[in-house]
Amino acid sequence: MPVITLNYDDLEALSGFDKDTVIRRIPMMGCDIERIENDHVDIEFFPNRPDLYSTEGVSRALRGFLSIETGLREFRVIPSGIEITKDRDIEKIRPYLACAIIRGIKFNSRSIESLMALQESLHWAVGRNRKKVSIGVHDLERITPPFRYIAQDPDFRFTPPSIQFKTVEHAEFA
Repeated sequence: MPVITLNYDDLEALSGFDKDTVIRRIPMMGCDIERIENDHVDIEFFPNRPDLYSTEGVSRALRGFLSIETGLREFRVIPSGIEITKDRDIEKIRPYLACAIIRGIKFNSRSIESLMALQESLHWAVGRNRKKVSIGVHDLERITPPFRYIAQDPDFRFTPPSIQFKTVEHAEFA
């Protein structure tokens, strides 16, 4: 089961609850506290709750659990006009593909780290170490459509480019 590190500053800012309330109430949501530190807490969640694999998800769940903000959030969805095609060879391996472009989100180094940690936890828990599901997060300013989703030889290896985390005022990810 994944162990998620939750930074108190981020958790308090997103949930509106202080550190003591979080530590006291979070086990009631079906998780185990692994370690309590001065600046963060490590919590183990069940694999059937991937919505709790990030500080943002835990904050949202806490607000709902404590009746502060209940119900589903609604998001405006509009077509992007960006095309992505799938090669036929990928149909046998991964028959489904979902994509989204998220606009108007402000990132800082910790929120980017949280997003990357969420991605890795989902790869492990839901994706069976990327055998069943794989997730990609890309900066739309650095890639150019149209996009193709293709199958590669299983022995194909690559080294992703180094990424330096920086504060981003506006970012688009697909």
